Amino acid sequence: MNKILKKLINSIMVIVLTLTAIAPASVKAATAVSYITKEEFVKLVVKELKIKVDESSSKHPYVDAAIRAGVMTKYTIGSKHNSYLTKGDAAVILVNADIYLHGETVSDELLQLILSSRISDITSVSSARRPYIAKAYALGFITGTSDGIYTRTRSMKVGQKISLSTAKNLVSMLNNKEKRSKITDDGQLIRTTNLPEFAEFYPYILADFPNSYYAWEFDFMKYKSNGKPLYGTKYWVNLKDYAAPKDFKNIGNGEKVWYFAAVNGREKMTAKEVYDLSVDKWVANAEKYLNLVFNVNYKNLKNDKEWYKGIQETHSQYGNEDYEYYQLNNYIEAAIKNKTIVESKYIGVDKSSIYMCMDSVYIRAHVKYRIISSKSLERVALSPIIYTNYDYPNINNIKLGEWRDCYLDIEVTNEYLNCGIREAIINDYFHDNRVVFK
Repeated sequence: MNKILKKLINSIMVIVLTLTAIAPASVKAATAVSYITKEEFVKLVVKELKIKVDESSSKHPYVDAAIRAGVMTKYTIGSKHNSYLTKGDAAVILVNADIYLHGETVSDELLQLILSSRISDITSVSSARRPYIAKAYALGFITGTSDGIYTRTRSMKVGQKISLSTAKNLVSMLNNKEKRSKITDDGQLIRTTNLPEFAEFYPYILADFPNSYYAWEFDFMKYKSNGKPLYGTKYWVNLKDYAAPKDFKNIGNGEKVWYFAAVNGREKMTAKEVYDLSVDKWVANAEKYLNLVFNVNYKNLKNDKEWYKGIQETHSQYGNEDYEYYQLNNYIEAAIKNKTIVESKYIGVDKSSIYMCMDSVYIRAHVKYRIISSKSLERVALSPIIYTNYDYPNINNIKLGEWRDCYLDIEVTNEYLNCGIREAIINDYFHDNRVVFK
């Protein structure tokens, strides 16, 4: 009996010792990440650029070669060549390497836009390196991490170490631009995979905007031409009565087709001229308008002069200011009586969604909102809940405190001196109300 017990104990000990010896190695093999040193990264870059190197010249021949070529300075990686490479180190070297190969390709305008409004943690970067981080983003090398849906900023986290595999991929982008990420002309990351249903209508799809922003129909899809729907497996290009967002600048095929309220009187302008003059104002007014009407508290609405002024500055009721102010004052009275409290969480508007239908210009938008307080949830003209001069907000089966997704087509004025909101057609169920059947 004792011999049997002794053999059992010995067997258990062998198993335990075996597992103890094997398990840590297995875990380590599964979780280990191979990082790259600064000097190793410089060597990869120098080889990719085919810079001549005299390996007998010094202890760090590839670093010296990179410095001579202007790809870096002696301060870029400091004296600790064997320390791990960070995103910030890589950005400086990659940008200089790209200039070495292709020249300076990032405009000052785009650089300043990215520095001012696209990188949320740019202030954590030394002032000397900030332009390199912005350029590395603009060139599609380092895209950072999203700050959330419908945001226009990304965080770079430049102190993070870079793995060997990532470093090799970055270096391969120097001569193969197709591998780089794509950036819009206003410095936002473009998504090229997992595209929405109607992606073909848009000039690009933003990485930080979900498919739900894009995957619903345009107003012109409900119309027909010669008995055929305007949308099918291949959409028809009609640049006279309507234009999808990607075709907006081509309305009239480059001819001067629109009368436009310019500073020197009324003159005809091309769609591209109208777009270039108006697009930033359209987006800014739409965002400001939505931030105002979806964030209301009846308790201070009466005396909130900034709210009132903001609506006036962004809204346009066919040029009839007296009617607009009459409607606005009536809404304030109704909202106070109704004890309206509304707040928003996300607001998404982008110029890539601007389209035309029957001579009217629309911009798409999304709002995630909730109604915290309201004595009535009935749909009535001049709603006491959300201000819009378009009849009433189309909200169904709503519950107090419930977060809702609202999709909008906002009609804007195509006048340079105004560019305000003409009608905000608010539908928080419209994306499910399909009118086109494939």
